[in-house]
Amino acid sequence: MILDRPLSIETLLDNELERRYITPTLSLIGDIASYHTGGLRLLVKGDWGSGKTTYLRVLESFYRDYCAYPVVFIDRWQGKAPLTEILLRLAELQGLNPLTKTKLRQVLRPMLAEGVLLSETFLSTLVSPNNHTIEDALKLVEDQVERFTMEGRKVGRLIRAIISEIRSDYEAGKTLNVYKKWLQYLLDLPEAEKPKKLLVLILDNIGSARYVEIIEAIGAYFDADGVLVIAAVNDADLGADVRYLEKAFQLSVELSHTALSDLHLAGIKPHVTSKQLAHIRAVLSSLDPLPHRKWIKLLDRIEREVISSASKESIAFEKAFFISALKELFPRLEVFSRQFPALLGDLYDATSEAPGSAQAIEIVRSDTTHLQFPLDNFERLKA
Repeated sequence: MILDRPLSIETLLDNELERRYITPTLSLIGDIASYHTGGLRLLVKGDWGSGKTTYLRVLESFYRDYCAYPVVFIDRWQGKAPLTEILLRLAELQGLNPLTKTKLRQVLRPMLAEGVLLSETFLSTLVSPNNHTIEDALKLVEDQVERFTMEGRKVGRLIRAIISEIRSDYEAGKTLNVYKKWLQYLLDLPEAEKPKKLLVLILDNIGSARYVEIIEAIGAYFDADGVLVIAAVNDADLGADVRYLEKAFQLSVELSHTALSDLHLAGIKPHVTSKQLAHIRAVLSSLDPLPHRKWIKLLDRIEREVISSASKESIAFEKAFFISALKELFPRLEVFSRQFPALLGDLYDATSEAPGSAQAIEIVRSDTTHLQFPLDNFERLKA
């Protein structure tokens, strides 16, 4: 069984299809970074389960394990201001110069209490007994805002100076086995003439509630030479708002649904005969492309059904395969079939007079949860 989580970097690099998928991105970033003088930003877009996190983990491994660049990967946002969250993760880097780490902590100390201090300052200014009129109070608040703005600009300059120090002074060891994998793979990749050392920020799980804050923090503080920001979003959730995001990123990658691959079949291979594996491959390869995660869930369910049936008879195996695939790909049909335990088996046997069969076909026609052309794919499962 393949667990529903990002695959290991070694597994991905051993797969030629996956290597070909990531190569254009690495080449493009390398080419642009070699002559670009500002910050570089890459947006990774895709639906639920399309493999965004796996894609980000591969990029993280390349820059951390092969290039030995400072890399921060954030996939759990703790509720702090995005800038504070990123700086906290930077301060945790193992290869950081101690002096640079001290400077980061000095910047962070007032920021961790900034929200409370701001609200208390403005409130105390407004209710101060020294204010004779509301105009006096508003003038004082304006002065406070100006002071905080000036301090914010000062913090921005400090952060850019710290970024420069991190890029020049950062030292970290390499994960030897992963480095060797990359070294073997990169023999086919063109090398940049003057590779530039980068600070890499990788931001995952950016929800619709926070993406504006995060993008503004990136633009204000990390639009600096040698900073590469890679962010992933579910553009299906954002809808038209994704256009706002795209304005903040020079490059974008769209992760489409994929066809069945050897990676998806890896878990089930030891549990089936070569003939059964060929049947699974042939039928599933005929289906519409699915998100990477849906392929994993589908193969895991088929694997469980095959192991539990423990039958070597061809018809029994193909029937178990059909039923498990039907349940995973047509969730509305699975719910309906609980009222008629024999229904899915009757659909395989083409028993049209069985209770619920006519209603089941109507449900299939309209269940576009995972497939755009559900009835066509239902017929392919039966082939």
